[in-house]
Amino acid sequence: MISEDGAMRRFRWAAKELCSPIRQVVAWPRLFVSLSILLLIVSLTTSSPAQRRRPQLLPAARDYFAGKFVLIPRDERPSSLQQPRMVARVADHDLILPPGRVMGDAEGLIEWAKSVDYAEVKGVIVSLDAIEQRVELIEWVRKRAPNLPIYGFSASGLRGEAEIKLFDYLLAGGENKRSDKAAVETEPDAASATLVARLLNQRFGFTPKFLPLYSSARGGASIQRTISERIALGGGAELRSINDATRSASILLFVHSPQTNDQERATLVESFANAISKSYRVALLDLSESKAGKEVLLAELRRRKLLDYATAYASSDLTGGASAAAQASTRVLTHAASLLVAIRFLRDDVDRVGRIERAHVNLLFKSYLSDWAYALEVRPKLETFVREQLKADPAKLGANTDRAEEFARRELRALAEELFKDQFKDNVHAILLNNGERARFVLRFVQTLQLRLPSQNISEAEIQPVVYLVYIGAIQQ
Repeated sequence: MISEDGAMRRFRWAAKELCSPIRQVVAWPRLFVSLSILLLIVSLTTSSPAQRRRPQLLPAARDYFAGKFVLIPRDERPSSLQQPRMVARVADHDLILPPGRVMGDAEGLIEWAKSVDYAEVKGVIVSLDAIEQRVELIEWVRKRAPNLPIYGFSASGLRGEAEIKLFDYLLAGGENKRSDKAAVETEPDAASATLVARLLNQRFGFTPKFLPLYSSARGGASIQRTISERIALGGGAELRSINDATRSASILLFVHSPQTNDQERATLVESFANAISKSYRVALLDLSESKAGKEVLLAELRRRKLLDYATAYASSDLTGGASAAAQASTRVLTHAASLLVAIRFLRDDVDRVGRIERAHVNLLFKSYLSDWAYALEVRPKLETFVREQLKADPAKLGANTDRAEEFARRELRALAEELFKDQFKDNVHAILLNNGERARFVLRFVQTLQLRLPSQNISEAEIQPVVYLVYIGAIQQ
């Protein structure tokens, strides 16, 4: 556990290390886009027709992916299905999921799982709460794919040592004790995404490294302990400092702690901006406990045009307490870890890099929409609409679900269009390929934006944006 004094020393180090004039950073996105367009025009006017021909990004079929995992989820809520699927896509992996018709049907899930072709599957994740006869199923899979890693998770305790031995790794609540093969999971809603990230790390023999930097020590040791635990559960390592040897495989995790004052928040933003200017990979975790604090932080980052530079972002729900902090930590860490895997191991093909980049921006943009736009702006209006206009319970929408979704979708779409235009539109992302070239992609618009309330509860919204980006050629590094 890191002491409060230690946390403050690390943050002061970050402020000293990273604070420098940043006018260049603020102007850089527009300048970079302008220079990229100018270079493109020059190249088009001086090259031959054969040289001008660019690789075409094809729609991603399942066979195109770098790998596939099977997931038998706990239920159909966004935390069980959407988040792990989007995390996997960031590393160009597909999740094979059961059809909706068998969800909640233990026998149907087993029948479906036995119909899967495991020849090309790279890992399996099983909710022990969804399947009663899990021993039978795991033994069946083991006979057909003896070397396939199988992970499990359960909201309750395990049935004994014999069950633990069936799995390569387990997350479970209850009185389960930590070991090399099992760990305590206090947040079952976070388990699916955590295990996807851990499977990715295990597959590539990779350990993502994170250096948490806290805006204030007054947030308490519990916040630091939560983040440390989340890093470990996902198969990562926590750094105490950063140097040239670890920089290329590390994330600076800026944490907007509870009880952060205005001056500390300003220092956080300044350090975040200057880390970007020095080419560090940065992620932002907002665990502040007031709407005003969250909005001030995001407004300042928007003013500096920094949202598209984050490796990952998550903000805790104001109504969730310690559980919300743990879930937000999982979201930001799993996204960042998956992107690190992609950066480190999956830059061999322009089409693949294009899929990865779009998946990354989809998840980053979705995080801003879910954790800021919906949670702070749309949901309060939706609750008023449901109570006053629909005369319904926001937690039990029932027949009013369609009208509630329509209202929320309309409100969210306006915010999404404004946010994308302000922070993402026409930005150029230049990705270094294995051959030394930089593949360049430009973000054009939000292609689709979906919002569903699958549990008929306004506190659990499934938000799915799809951005459109275009490959505009490669330049030699």
